[in-house]
Amino acid sequence: MAAHPHLFVRRKGRAIAFQGITPIIPTVRVPRINRRQHIEMLDAAVDLAAERNEARIAEQVLLPDQDRGFYMSFEASSETPMPLTFFESSRRGIDLLSVKVEDGRQTANVFMRVGKIEQFKGASRAYAESEPGVGKRPTNEQFFDRVQNIRPSRIEDLWTDQSAPPPRDEPFA
Repeated sequence: MAAHPHLFVRRKGRAIAFQGITPIIPTVRVPRINRRQHIEMLDAAVDLAAERNEARIAEQVLLPDQDRGFYMSFEASSETPMPLTFFESSRRGIDLLSVKVEDGRQTANVFMRVGKIEQFKGASRAYAESEPGVGKRPTNEQFFDRVQNIRPSRIEDLWTDQSAPPPRDEPFA
């Protein structure tokens, strides 16, 4: 008999349904000790970025008011990266532009619409007011657990070419 009889089909062979092996992907929990303090820090970073970009936002006269915004970077450890599905909803008003993983850090660069800041804060407040392991978990719990920092984006964050970005003092087209 052959070493692998399943490779040979006899005249009256029968089909056997394929059953794949489901990979075990561990979900690493990153619970925050003080959720309120963490969210206050993240919300303050969003407010600061909006305030710093107020003049640039006002210059976006060709865009409807609801589409005006600014660029931000969300940072997390690459060992426990943030789930990028948070940015998939078009209703959220945050467009994911690029993701970089360098030096043990995951950076998601986004465009955030000014009109959606309060919606973002509402999602963050729902996370802050929940207790880990008690009641229904907020839908964005993993995202807010893993985000370590939010800051305004720099040109280096948004630069996706292989070459280095141009020096700050030189204009480029």
